[in-house]
Amino acid sequence: MQDIAHEFVEMAKLVDVSECDNEGVQVVQSPKTKCSEETKSVMRELTKVRSRAIRLECTLKSQRAEGLMNGLDSYRHLVSKEDRRDDDGSSRRDRVRGSHTWTEEERMIAFHCLLRYGRDFDAVAEVLGTKTPDKVKSFYTEMKEDIDKLLEKEIRADEELVTSFDVEKELGAEATKPVEVVNLD
Repeated sequence: MQDIAHEFVEMAKLVDVSECDNEGVQVVQSPKTKCSEETKSVMRELTKVRSRAIRLECTLKSQRAEGLMNGLDSYRHLVSKEDRRDDDGSSRRDRVRGSHTWTEEERMIAFHCLLRYGRDFDAVAEVLGTKTPDKVKSFYTEMKEDIDKLLEKEIRADEELVTSFDVEKELGAEATKPVEVVNLD
């Protein structure tokens, strides 16, 4: 108990502030205790840690976004079909469709999600967050041919994997070794 009391006394001691002779300029400051100096030091450290955490968070977000975009680049040529020119020379993208317009990023994400979730328009709309299932279904009907080709390709690859998977080989246990039972009594 005495140790705690001594620590309080130590923290309450005034800290000497070095006085600089600034040619007649007098600075008035409230007396500083050791406790206030420790608090300032901890606050500076906390500020450094917070700024480091924010920098790390920004770095992680940019790395995650870069990873997502790298994964979507392989499908970019299929989605860019929307940018082809009509007979009059204007692209579909140039026309204003109100709330039915799709950004390049939304189209990439929707295409990727349709490959992943199949024809589950609710799941795709939930991932997008900016489109309704009806809008996703409309997008699907526009891109149906390309998406269906890739979906069929994935289904065939999955079926081939299932038929070629040897359950006995993969899950079979090695020949059981004889076990010696020892009585410890």
